[in-house]
Amino acid sequence: MLSVLVQDVVLLFIVIDPLTLAVYLTASTAGLGKEGQERLIRTAVLAASLILGLFAVVGDYVMHYFSISISDFMIALGAVLLIFSVLDFLGKTPYGSVSDSFAIVPIATPLIAGPAAISTVIYIKYAHGYLNAVVSIVINMILTYVILKQGVKVSKLLGRTGSLILDKVVSLILAALGVSLIRRGIEDIVVSILHR
Repeated sequence: MLSVLVQDVVLLFIVIDPLTLAVYLTASTAGLGKEGQERLIRTAVLAASLILGLFAVVGDYVMHYFSISISDFMIALGAVLLIFSVLDFLGKTPYGSVSDSFAIVPIATPLIAGPAAISTVIYIKYAHGYLNAVVSIVINMILTYVILKQGVKVSKLLGRTGSLILDKVVSLILAALGVSLIRRGIEDIVVSILHR
């Protein structure tokens, strides 16, 4: 069970991608100063935690109401991950600009608690249980908060080229995870049809 939990935490971490987000956030909020950046990060992480927590609690009920199976959701999640990663790899993901509500949109959602992260949380709860979903959220929100606070250091350490390389590598890993989930979902559906 511990290995499954570790996989869930890592999956959500890759989807959220706080390292790349830290570099983006540092560059786009430089004018706010250190105190303004920290307040923005606290607000964003808290809002994202609430969004993901809400979906962890009611996500499987929504799935049940709409008669969505775990295989269906694996395929949908895989497609979302694949599309998200391809768009990110091509540099097509819109990140918005700094405004009064910048902490909520686009930082809390869709960048931290976006469709891919929400889908992942629902999948984790449905596939591995409520505890795994909650622990994955808590660990990832703590890691995201710490990494975003250290964004300036991360940005300086990686540099422009390093940040770009990291972003592309993460996008490729995310695309591979998306393909894997689609494949597993299709396999599960085929097996269930054959056993009828």
